[in-house]
Amino acid sequence: MTETDDLPSSGKSKGTSPPRSHSTASPIVQDDLLGQLVAERYRVIELLGSGGMGSVYRAEHVHMRKSVAFKLLHRELTHLSDIVARFEREAIAAARITHPNVAAATDFGRLPDGACYLVLEYVQGKSLRQCLLLAAPFDADRVLRIAKQIALALGAAHEAGIVHRDLKPENVMLVDGTAEPDFVKVLDFGIAKIHMPEQEGQPALTRMGTIFGTPEYMSPEQALGQSADARTDLYSLGIIIYEMLTGRTPFADKELVAVLTRQMTDMPPPLPVEINPSIVALVTHLLAKRPSERPQTAQEVVSRIDTILSLIGHHQGATDASESMNRIAAHSNSSTLDVNIAVSKWDGGAPIVPKQSLPPWLRKSIRVGQHRIPLAIVLPIALAVAVVALLIISIVSLVRPFSATAHSSAAPGTPSTHSAAPAPKRAPAPDPLIKLARMGDAAALRELETRSSTDLDAEHWAAIARGRARSRYWAGMLEAYGHALDKSPSLLRDEELIGDVRSATVDATSSASALRFAAERLASRGADIIYDAWAGAASGRSIQVDTKVAKKLLDDPQLRKVASKPLSVALELVDAHGCGDYRRALAKVISDGDERCLRTLRRVTYDRGCGLFGLGDCYACLRGNNSLAQAIEAAKSRPAPAF
Repeated sequence: MTETDDLPSSGKSKGTSPPRSHSTASPIVQDDLLGQLVAERYRVIELLGSGGMGSVYRAEHVHMRKSVAFKLLHRELTHLSDIVARFEREAIAAARITHPNVAAATDFGRLPDGACYLVLEYVQGKSLRQCLLLAAPFDADRVLRIAKQIALALGAAHEAGIVHRDLKPENVMLVDGTAEPDFVKVLDFGIAKIHMPEQEGQPALTRMGTIFGTPEYMSPEQALGQSADARTDLYSLGIIIYEMLTGRTPFADKELVAVLTRQMTDMPPPLPVEINPSIVALVTHLLAKRPSERPQTAQEVVSRIDTILSLIGHHQGATDASESMNRIAAHSNSSTLDVNIAVSKWDGGAPIVPKQSLPPWLRKSIRVGQHRIPLAIVLPIALAVAVVALLIISIVSLVRPFSATAHSSAAPGTPSTHSAAPAPKRAPAPDPLIKLARMGDAAALRELETRSSTDLDAEHWAAIARGRARSRYWAGMLEAYGHALDKSPSLLRDEELIGDVRSATVDATSSASALRFAAERLASRGADIIYDAWAGAASGRSIQVDTKVAKKLLDDPQLRKVASKPLSVALELVDAHGCGDYRRALAKVISDGDERCLRTLRRVTYDRGCGLFGLGDCYACLRGNNSLAQAIEAAKSRPAPAF
């Protein structure tokens, strides 16, 4: 058997498609939890995803006012000891790993009805899968920096005696709002293998010969049903690096058996020739069929990546220096010193200069930064700079007496024609309260709120809004963002503002006002927010959205004028009645539609629901060609906006 993603991720992926799965189990959504207080401290806010084993919600710790991911095992499965043991194993794994690149577990227990729950760090960002769909292949520098963080996370897990066994892009989140542009969080240790000496001798949760993992990222030993160790995760990391570099996995195939067979027997297709050979060597090493032939630890991979990054940076610096010196050689024409600069190779970062025509003292070099530059290059440049400096000093010394005479002979009160230009104004130091207020510091917020509105610029108002959003004071947040937009309309591009307004739409006390604010102040992004909130409520993901206000705004001609083309297509599908409308809309979906169209498109794929006893096909007119299938594939390929 093949074990797949039965529980969704603990992160909120911005526009992420559902994980690929071979499971045929129907998800059981426990919608009655929405809005409820569970385990006496978690308020369930919205459904993030659901799978065959359970559901994941965004919840709030009511005492700490902190968002968490609340992962709940379906009640119907609590009597299956193996399933409960796997769920408990994920809790143990996540709790035992303490590392910035791993999503932390904070709580575990059972509800009164016996259902198991796990509370995890709420990770908000984009999954690596989503980023690959948007921008693959990545440049080498980005690939290495993401891979290094994954390796660091794996190293922490391995040191804790845990093997992930299902590493793939869906389980890697790239988090927003950090110093690192792509800050990695590794999720979902649900099928992790945990070495716990205190449990040796107890029955195993898995049997030899059972396949765990996702085939496209599975090591040969996993495909054979053999035991997995740390090197298994490193093989999966090699697959991910290959995919980031090329946009595809090396052993992809439509048939599951073919994927597993290729994992065990085939060498990966060669990487593109333009990829750095050191990176190619690392990927080849990671994808060795035998575990003994791969890197043996995650730390070894981290060290290799650090070396490659330094070499790439050094090579870039050397290339820039080479181009600079070639330009000097092309323009130098000295009759006393004929130096032919030929940068044909490098020795420790220094260009090789033909030495046979130079005197011994000119064959020496000096270090500049990370490079060594021959004196034959440095001396002519230094001489030229000295000559220019002497000329400037001479000119200034000649002009200054005339300037002083002209100034002294001017009539009293007459400004001098040679008066010095005013010194440039220094940029004001950033207000330290801004950072504190953005973090929700109550004292900093009070200080800013007591200032006159004329003393607050857009940055101050945005900081007040962020601080209020952290304490879920949505009405005050909307007011502050309104002032910020008045002072700086460019804030329309601020993703934090967009995300905060979207969060306010799922609060019962502020939903209507947040929706109207989005429509009145946020143009096309506001239209996206309103649709996302309305669609989320329609699918049962949130019960606190004011759907009447949302639908009324979506039907407003003024909003439709500013809506983006993909959203306009989605709204046209929602409004469609009859085959003529759908045919026209399908053509637009193929050219411009995105994931938001899938909600309607999947409904029209049903071939039942009309006629006698509902057995007739309501949309038989759409079955004559493959336009519907093309529209679905096109919509899947274009992610919806992220919040």
